Amino acid sequence: MLRSSNTIKCVAASLIRKQTRCSVLQLHPVTSPRPFSSAASSNLLGYSPMAPQVPFNIKVAADASKIPTATDVTTSGGVWAPSSAKREKLKELQGELAEHKDKSKNLTLDDLATNEERLDLYLADGLLAIVSTVEQSAVYGDAVSDNVIAAITQGMDELFQTDQLTQVQWEATLTDISKLLDLQLSTLPPERCLKDVRDFYVPPRVVDDDVGDAHKPAVQIFDSAGLPEHAHAYEAIIRFRLLLAQAAVDHFKVSWTTLTMLSDQDVDRGAVTGTLVDKQAATLDAKKLQRVISAYLRSDCALRAEAVWNLMDRDNDGLLDETEMNLVCILSFEPVRMALTRVFMEALDASPVRVFSGSIDGTNLDTNVITPPKRPSWRQRRREVKERKRLAKLFQRSVHAHFIDEVEMPHRMRCIYAWANKKHQENKVDSVLVDDAGWSGRKRYVELQPKISFPEFKEVQVEHFLQFDRIGTELINGFRENLWVSQGRNRQRRQLYRNGMLFLVGISILDFAILAV
Repeated sequence: MLRSSNTIKCVAASLIRKQTRCSVLQLHPVTSPRPFSSAASSNLLGYSPMAPQVPFNIKVAADASKIPTATDVTTSGGVWAPSSAKREKLKELQGELAEHKDKSKNLTLDDLATNEERLDLYLADGLLAIVSTVEQSAVYGDAVSDNVIAAITQGMDELFQTDQLTQVQWEATLTDISKLLDLQLSTLPPERCLKDVRDFYVPPRVVDDDVGDAHKPAVQIFDSAGLPEHAHAYEAIIRFRLLLAQAAVDHFKVSWTTLTMLSDQDVDRGAVTGTLVDKQAATLDAKKLQRVISAYLRSDCALRAEAVWNLMDRDNDGLLDETEMNLVCILSFEPVRMALTRVFMEALDASPVRVFSGSIDGTNLDTNVITPPKRPSWRQRRREVKERKRLAKLFQRSVHAHFIDEVEMPHRMRCIYAWANKKHQENKVDSVLVDDAGWSGRKRYVELQPKISFPEFKEVQVEHFLQFDRIGTELINGFRENLWVSQGRNRQRRQLYRNGMLFLVGISILDFAILAV
């Protein structure tokens, strides 16, 4: 993912809340100064030093529980959308549309793509239709899906016989669940479900000026209720849900240490209260794990995150510290990335990436005339392999860098924790004196950060991190933007070659004319 070095960060938390609420980074007063304090840069959280100066007449709300809104972020000189090389390139390509626009229609970057390049865009649209349908709604009440879900649920009920799982039982149970999911996936082969993935799309809402309401376009895959009209689209949705559940199973299988290791804050709390705690938990709750897998199999992103949150909450008080909150977001993100990568590779294998002598059924893309399909030549087969590798590499780069570079997920998570209305410890840092008789005469303190609950997390997340509720959709949209950038560069390169050749031909003609005189 391309990224500019001068990325502008988000709003200054200190400018918004300096006088309205106690900052979570505010320390209790100590008797002796402590240089190199960990809270030395807390007042700059979310603030860009390159942002314009905030006017002094800005009225800050007197409500101490007010969460900064998107307007507050913009007013204080912050911005969530970073200035990256990809964004700048997209603006440049959008500006070039003015040279091609016709008064009768509004062109987009899709209209400038060649027929072969549109196949890549159609592939992204098909995956976007599948992923967005899964993320925005629960599983459909269909006979096929009910039978699949019922079989998996029955198998999990038989596997989860104990309340607590050790590491050996944890890995063995998740291995058996993965095999159970493989058995159901075998009934929905990708060569059948994803063969027509380029025909799947979510139709836009077209408003009729006369009627004043949205009407359906001529062709669509999903009806007005969001239910798939295409049989293969429905099977693709079920398969993607199974892939999501299996990716979650595989990821949590290797995340035992992450889920059981106590954070430093929990260890410090145990030391302060005199409670003997183990650095790593010996068991995990089996019912919580079952609810996590069921959430990936049935529910949307918000319910998945809540299930993972409860699994991370080992003491069942509903509270996590900042480190554990970040781990919940990572654990919720990774299964979606893994499932998307797998379904994308399956879609590449299900149908040709490039159609050279007509489509699979022999229909020519340009003339719509049915012709007998021909065996591609060795040069066409070689190009097919090359295009597959290019798309796979581009997709891998997109899903790995989009949330880090474009969405800035780590920075958003820091702001969510800082701006949340945490009731624990009254949203203050608790400085506990642990030693005042050292040989140097200096007192030692332990700083206990307040914990955050899931409702408090969601209160800020829905305001400043909506991408977390549509992880798969964001990843596909990032991949589609990378396709636009790649195709735009190819168009510019071809134009440069044409201009260069015309220049050389003109110079050659002039040289020949001069020499002939």
